Amino acid sequence: MDIKKTGTIVLALLCLLVSYAVSAEPTPRWVTKGVDELNEARSNDTYQFRIFHSYDPDEKVVELNRYKPLLDYVCSSYGVPRQDLNMEVLQTDEDGQSPVYVLSFMKNGKTSEVYAKLVDDFLKFDDYADGSFEHNLYQLYAISELNVIPRFDEFKLSEKYNGIPVALSVVPGLGQIYKGRKAKGYAIMGSEALLVTGVVVSAFSINKYERLAGEHPEFAPSYDSKAQSFRNFGTICAISGVGLYVYNLLDATFSKGVRYVKVKPGSASSGVELSFEPMLSYEAAGLGVKLKF
Repeated sequence: MDIKKTGTIVLALLCLLVSYAVSAEPTPRWVTKGVDELNEARSNDTYQFRIFHSYDPDEKVVELNRYKPLLDYVCSSYGVPRQDLNMEVLQTDEDGQSPVYVLSFMKNGKTSEVYAKLVDDFLKFDDYADGSFEHNLYQLYAISELNVIPRFDEFKLSEKYNGIPVALSVVPGLGQIYKGRKAKGYAIMGSEALLVTGVVVSAFSINKYERLAGEHPEFAPSYDSKAQSFRNFGTICAISGVGLYVYNLLDATFSKGVRYVKVKPGSASSGVELSFEPMLSYEAAGLGVKLKF
C-alpha cells in the first residue's frame, strides 16, 4: 500500500468536502427552526410571526404568486371570498424593504382589516435525484389579529453571533453548527475525526512494524520502510489536523452564521401615526382609520 499516495488522496477529498460546505448557501434560521422562538421574543400579542412557503419549477411563476399564500391565509382564516379582499401597501422602509400591507374586506357592513409586515424572505433552488427541480420561496411575516392595530417590534436581520460559537469550537465544528452552518460544521468535525484516526492508526502501525523489524532482522529493511511510510502519513495527518483546528477556531470567531431575525421590543407608540379620513362605500359611510408605521 502506498501510504503517501493514500494520504494525498484523503487530504484532497477532505479539502473538497470542506470547500463545498463553505460555499453552500446557508438557509436562514427561521426557515429551519420555525417561528416559535420568534413568537416568544415578542413584546406584545398584537401580532404573530408566520411563515409562508410557495414553490414552482419556474422562478417567474413563484415571483408572480409571491402574495398568494398571504392572501389565501386571510381568506381561509376569516371566510373571505378572494374577490372581496383588497391589499394595499401602507409603508416601506427607506431602502424599500420590510413593507407593511393592509388587507381589508367588507363583512356585515363593516370594514375589517389585517396588517402584515414582511420581515424577511428567502428563495432557494432545489434539484432532485430524478432530474426534477423547484424554486422554493419562504416568506416570514408579522401578522396582526383581525381589526387589531399591531404594535410591531423592531426587526433586524443579522448574521453575527455572540461568543458562544467560539467556546463551542473547542470541539471542532460545534461552533459552526451553532451558527447554523451545519454542512461546514459537520465537514470540519468529520475531517478532524478522520485526521485524528489517521494519526492513531499511524502510531499503532509504526509500533507494529518496528516490533516486527526487531523480531525478524532478515525483513528489517522492508518493515523499516513501512514504518517510515506510516510515520510520514502520521505527520501529514497531524499537521493537517492542527491546521484544520486553527481554521475551525478562527472561522467560529470571525465568520458569519446563517441569517436570523433579532426581535427588539419597540415602543407602543413609536413609529405609529393615526389619522382619520372620510370613507364612502356602497354599503356604508363613516370615518376610516389610516395608519403609518
